[in-house]
Formats: sequence, structure tokens, C-alpha cells
Amino acid sequence: MRLHKLSTRLLLAFVAVVAVCIGLLAPSLHLLLRTNYVSRAAGRFQEEVTQVAPSLATAAEQRDRPALDHICSDLNKEFDGRVSVVAPDGRILGDSLSERCAALARPECVAQIRTAQEPLREQDIPLQDTVAVRVPVSLGQQGPATVRLALPLAPVRDQLARMYWLLFLSGLTAAVTAVAIGVLIARRIARPLESMTASAERISAGDFECSIPTVPPDDEIGRLAQSFGAMQQNLRTTLSQLRNERNQALAIVQDLGDGVVALSPEGHVILANAAAHRLLGLTEPALHEGTVFGSAAVPASLKQLAGQVNGSARAGQVELGNVTAGERVVQAHASPVAGIAGPGQTNGVVLVLRDMTEARRAETMGRELVANASHELRTPLAIIASTAETLRGINTVTDPRHGEFLEMIIRHTARLERLVTETLQLSQLEAGVPQGPWEDLHMGELIAECVDLYAASAAARGIRLTLCTPSEPAARVRGVESLLHQALGNLVDNAIRYTPEGGNVTIAATVADGAVALTVADTGPGIPADLQVRIFERFVRGPRTGAAAAEGTGLGLALVRRVAELHHGRVDLDSAPGKGSRFTLHLPTSGPDAA
Repeated sequence: MRLHKLSTRLLLAFVAVVAVCIGLLAPSLHLLLRTNYVSRAAGRFQEEVTQVAPSLATAAEQRDRPALDHICSDLNKEFDGRVSVVAPDGRILGDSLSERCAALARPECVAQIRTAQEPLREQDIPLQDTVAVRVPVSLGQQGPATVRLALPLAPVRDQLARMYWLLFLSGLTAAVTAVAIGVLIARRIARPLESMTASAERISAGDFECSIPTVPPDDEIGRLAQSFGAMQQNLRTTLSQLRNERNQALAIVQDLGDGVVALSPEGHVILANAAAHRLLGLTEPALHEGTVFGSAAVPASLKQLAGQVNGSARAGQVELGNVTAGERVVQAHASPVAGIAGPGQTNGVVLVLRDMTEARRAETMGRELVANASHELRTPLAIIASTAETLRGINTVTDPRHGEFLEMIIRHTARLERLVTETLQLSQLEAGVPQGPWEDLHMGELIAECVDLYAASAAARGIRLTLCTPSEPAARVRGVESLLHQALGNLVDNAIRYTPEGGNVTIAATVADGAVALTVADTGPGIPADLQVRIFERFVRGPRTGAAAAEGTGLGLALVRRVAELHHGRVDLDSAPGKGSRFTLHLPTSGPDAA
């Protein structure tokens, strides 16, 4: 019998209730029987004393001790105790024990005997199994006296013994009956609950096909069993749906051309499709479920990316391989898995691997083509420009349009030369070709040189240049002077070309949070919102009006962004139609030596 089972506890509760009831009943019956026995004996004794009172008075007046003793013996026949006639002074005038009794009553009884007119009462005699019953009588000339009965309780003990035995048998019968009833009730209540508990334990262990006990829905246990069965069915249905959805998702992931690797928060592989093995040069199932990703044969940069994303809960990206070295180029994008994790924590990481070899090869070929074409175009363009300049100096044609045509040739040749130069430079920047030495530069001096270079152009257009340069030593950056000079010049040149006559162009620099912010603001027409998202792409220009449309190449802002990225900075735009534009070049106050 296991004490922790519900049926056992219910059975013990029934037994305890029976035992407590019997335990409370026994003292009550004992007291009731004793009180009833004494009360009945005292009543009969008083009646008999009243009947023999005249005989007692006559014998007392005659001082006839034998007669008094005989009367006391007659009174004692029914009670089998001891009857005494006691005077107020404590003398025993007569006793059922005759000469064997003491001459005087006990001192503690004298005071009670003297109160001869008190009503009948009883009192336990200490250290004796008797009860004293006293009845006051009048002995005529001898005065008042007391007839005292020492009533033995032995008959009560016998009755109590019989009662206890009967009570024991009745209690045993009741206990057996109660236990039998308790077993039935306990089984009726506990067995369905125990069965449901066992089923719940099996369900918690993953066995969703276990059977639920069938209980009539007549009470709470039956309704509980029904609800439990419905819950099991819902769980089974939900898990089946999840299993189907998981299988569908796995089938989709396995057929993807991109590699997918799912990692747990502890860094264990949950899933890796065939494309992931192929892109990482592994043989299936190298990244099987449960594999520690940190110990797998994958590039260290990919392990580092997964660890960073898992620790920071922010997405990241890394590119593996070099197409110029004949290697496969794989772009890895890591994203944290959303869930119930706390701030700064993840429920895992998903790595998406994409083969970028052909794309990078095409980009390389494109840059090489642009570079080669640009290089080959520079020589004929230089010849065309020099020839046009020579023809302009020879006045051999009388046609007035001769000079106009020459100016057109010279202007467009210069624009084409600029386009070729910027295209070649942008291709070199994207290819990582060094553009010059890295050195410490003071941005205030760089801004002043740029303003001096474009002051004449601004004045010719009627535009005022406003300069705000920092003087503090912190306004220093480490970079390539020619590139920063060209990036700032492109921003200033654009601002001048797109600002109408009488407008303002402001050039300012501020230092904050370890970075220098170079700002070029104009009062031009502004840039539409739909164009702002593409303004830093190649060959994208602002609204094409007037001379600005004819002079721009569409590569200036693309070159500015690439220079900013090369210096670990960025360029921002704040513009609205009709309110001008504000370009801000953010550069760190210190940077790596890229030379």
C-alpha cells in the first residue's frame, strides 16, 4: 500500500473518522453509565432511609447499637457497600460492618455531616472505588444525624467492561463496514483520477496516442475526463498540423538553391540543407542535427558571424571567398530567430548562404571592361580636344558658326573626358585599387581649399558661398587627401550647379561623438522623395533643368558614397522639393591605414 496514492489516503481518512468517533463515544458512555448508576442508587437509598427512619429514631433513643447495626445491614443488602449512621459530632452510632468499623468518622466528613439539613448529594471517596451518598435523618431526642452509604462502583465497572467489549465489537464491525465503503468510494473517485494522471504523464513524455479512461459524465470527474480527452484530441490535431507544416517547410528548404543552416541558441545545428553542404564544400551529412557548429569544418568568419548574431540579436552579413583568386564566392546572411527570448537574447540563428561567384565574376568583368574602355577612350578624346583647341586658334573660316561649333565640340569633349575619368576612378575604387597614401588631414584646411577652388564658379553664377570651418584639433581625419578633396568638390559643384542665381551654398563642419560631419547645403529646387532613394546610384541625377542637366555626369554622388565607405563613413541626404538639399559626409576622426 503506497501512502502517496489518492485511494490510500481516502481509505485512511475513513478509518481515522471511525476511530475518532469511537474514541469520542467511549468516554461519553462511561460518564453516562456512571452518572445513571449513582443517581438511581442514591434515589433508592433515600427512599429506603425514609422508610426506616422511625426505626432508626427508636433504636437511637434506646441507644441500641445492635439494632442500629442491624438496620444499617438491611439498608446495605441491595447496594453491597457500607451504610453508617453518623452523629453531628462524628460518632458512628451504627454501621453495617458492626464492631469492625471505626468509632469516629473521618475528620473531613464531620463538617459535611453537621450540615444535616443539606439535600442528598454524592461525593467520590479519594483512593477508593466508591461514591458517598448521604441522607439526613432525625433521631428524635438524639437530634439530627446522617445515614451515609459508601456505594461501590464495581458493578459499573462490570457494565463498562461489557459495554467496552460490545463497543469494540460494534466499532470493529463499523470500521470494517466503513473501510469496505471507503474502498468502494475511493476506487470510484481515485481510479479515474489515477488513470488520467498516468495518461497525462504519458502525454507529457510524448505519447499522444495513449487512451483516456472512459467515465460517465455524471459528476465533476466524468466532465474532467471528457475535457481531458478533448484536450488530447486537440493536441493530437495541432501536432499533426505542425508536423505536416514542418515537413512541407523542410521539403521547401531542402529544394532551395540557397543554403540554409538553422542553429539553436546553444550553437547546435538544427537543420542544414544540401545546398549549404555544397556551398561550404562539405559532404552530407557533415552538418547533421545536433552538430556543434563551432567545431564544424566551416570558415572561421562564418562561425564568428553566427556567434555575433546569437549574442547581439542583430542581423549580420559576411562574404566568403575571392573570385579573383578563382575561389567560390558565398554571401552569408545571418538573422536572429524571433521568439520569447529576453532582451539581447535569441532563440537561435538562421544562416542563408548564396552563391555569388557568377555575380562577382560579372562585376569584375564589367569593371575591367569599363576600366579598359575608359583607358582606351582617354587618348582619342585628348586628341579631339587638342585638335579642337588648335582649330579655334586658326581663323581660316569666315562662317560665323565655325566658332560656335568648335565651342560645342570642346565643351562636350570636356564632359566626356570627365565622364571617362570618373567612371575609371569609380571602377578602381570598387575594385579596391589604392588611390594614394593615407595621412592625417585637418578638415578645416581641406574645406578652405575646396571653397577657393569653386569660388570663381559660384561668383560667376551669382551664388554666395558661406564657409564655417572648425578650428579645434579634433577635426582631423585619416584618409586619402585626393579622394576626400574630390568627394567634397563633387558636393560643392552639385550645389552650385543646382542653385539658382542669388542663392546660397553653405559649407560647414562639426565634430561630435568621435566623428567629423561635413555639410553642404544649398537653396536649390530640392530632390523629390522618389528620387532620393536612388540618388547615390550611378548615372542618377537630380531634376534636369538648364545648364545643370547638361554639365552633370551622374557619377559624382556615387563616387562620394564610395569614398565615404572607403573611409568607414557614410553620406546622408536631407531634402524636400522647393526647400533645397543638405548633404552630410560623416567621417571618423581616426581610421585604418589603407595604404
